Amino acid sequence: MRKSGHVLQLILVLLFPAAGLASVKYLTVWDKHWTDKYDGHFRKYAKRYFGPQFNWYWFKAQGIAESTLKPGAKSRTGAIGIMQILPSTFKYIRKRNPHFVDVKTPRWNIAAGIYYDKLMYGRWKKKNIPPSERLAFSFGSYNAGYGRILKAWKKARKKHGKATRWSQVAPLAPKPARIYVKKINKLMGLDADLPANALSAPFYSPLAAFPHVATLTCPAGACPGPGLPARRHRYCPAASRLFLRISDESNTSV
Repeated sequence: MRKSGHVLQLILVLLFPAAGLASVKYLTVWDKHWTDKYDGHFRKYAKRYFGPQFNWYWFKAQGIAESTLKPGAKSRTGAIGIMQILPSTFKYIRKRNPHFVDVKTPRWNIAAGIYYDKLMYGRWKKKNIPPSERLAFSFGSYNAGYGRILKAWKKARKKHGKATRWSQVAPLAPKPARIYVKKINKLMGLDADLPANALSAPFYSPLAAFPHVATLTCPAGACPGPGLPARRHRYCPAASRLFLRISDESNTSV
C-alpha cells in the first residue's frame, strides 16, 4: 500500500510538475546560490551602455535565465556562453565593437549581450514605449527576435488602439518570450503576473518602473536588500513589490 502511494505521488508530480515544485523556494538574483564571479562585468557594461543609474542586476538575472551563469553553456542552435549569443550575432556586434575579442570569454560575452540589449532598448524607445515597459520589450526581443515582438506589438495596436505595455503585447508574442520575461521578473523578486491596472500609473508601479531605474524612494524598513548596505536603497527586492515613486533617470542616449 505504501509503495502504491509513492507511485501515485510520482505520477502526480509528473503530470502536474508545478504542484510538485510549489513548496520549492524560487531563487532570486541576490541568492548566494548564484556566483558573483561575473558581477563586475555585469556592473561595468550595464553602466557603460545604460548609464550609472541603471540596475545592473537585471542583466545578471538575464544571464541566469539564459545559462544559469555557465560560461561553457551551448544551446542546440549554437548559442554560446553566459548570455547565449549566436556566433552570427556576435559577428554583427563585433563590427561595431572590434575590441570584443571572443564570444567564449565571459567578459566579452556579457558585454555583447548587454550591448545587444541596448540596441533593442533603443529600437523600442523609437516606438515610444515608456521606460517603465521598455526593458520587458527588450528582453522579449532578445529572446524571440525583434521582428517577432514587433509583429506582436502591431497586432496589439490593432486590438487595443495603443500598445505601450508588455502585458498588452505578451499574449500575442511567442510563448518562449513570455516565459523568458516572466523568469527574469521572478529572479528580480517581482511577481510575474500583475493586475493590468498596476501597470497603468506612470510613476507608481509594483514594477518600480521596474527597478531598472536604480533611484527608488524606498519606504523605511524595507531596506537593505540581501547583502546590501542599509544606506543604499537601490536594488531592494522588498521595495520592488510596493508602489514606489521613481525618477526616470534612464540614459537618454540609449
